Amino acid sequence: MNDIIRQKYKNGCFTRAKTALAALVFALAASSVQFACAEDQVVLGSDDWNFAMAKNIAVDFADAGMWARAGAYLDDVGEKTQDWNVLLMWARVKVQLGEMEKADHAIKLALKQAPSNPRILFTAGDIALDLKQLDEAELYYEQALAIQPDQSKAALALGRLYARNNEWQKLIPVYERLASTTLAPSEVWIRLAVAHEQAGNLPRSEYCYRQYAELSRNKSVGLSHLHAFYERTGQSSKAAETRRTIHSLGKKDGRVMRALHPSSH
Repeated sequence: MNDIIRQKYKNGCFTRAKTALAALVFALAASSVQFACAEDQVVLGSDDWNFAMAKNIAVDFADAGMWARAGAYLDDVGEKTQDWNVLLMWARVKVQLGEMEKADHAIKLALKQAPSNPRILFTAGDIALDLKQLDEAELYYEQALAIQPDQSKAALALGRLYARNNEWQKLIPVYERLASTTLAPSEVWIRLAVAHEQAGNLPRSEYCYRQYAELSRNKSVGLSHLHAFYERTGQSSKAAETRRTIHSLGKKDGRVMRALHPSSH
């Protein structure tokens, strides 16, 4: 039956999903058709039937990336359902539509149903971060990563929140895990370098500064942080060597500005 509805949408037989649904209900109601939904018998045309169909249609629209149509149906069923997966979908659809306040409302309803679900917690963190609710975002990410520690996107976001508050001791285990399990981007290494320097672990800090310099697109800029580290920590010979390397990189820069004719003005 859902295939029939979906085909009608694709063929453009009806301009709105509700019109297609109403036509199908009218056609089938005369035959007194009933069908099973979960463990209960749901009567065609009943409130339960309408709710189930609206939920299915919302899922179809969301799967097809038709966010506005999916959102319209989820607005109807979201307040009534206790299905955390539907509520999570509602929140994500609202994020796609840029309706962040509604997304926040939906994800909080999902959290009531499944407060320890990492998928919900990660999404809650993303929404809170977008709304500048930084303390909430930090809490959601911490809870989610405690359950599913390999989620690199959330770990990266959490580290940024820690760095913002100079919470270097908290940042170190999160970013060290990132550095050991993934191809860590340069921002992981520079924050780790600062964190270890703040903690007094200079050998590890030096290593992280070197990794940052290696990954930097502009080697001179990357090495400048290593040079500053050596100067701050009184390692004058290493500072001088790094300064010479930076100077030599400048000499090797083969880029030449295009010659322009003198201006007549």
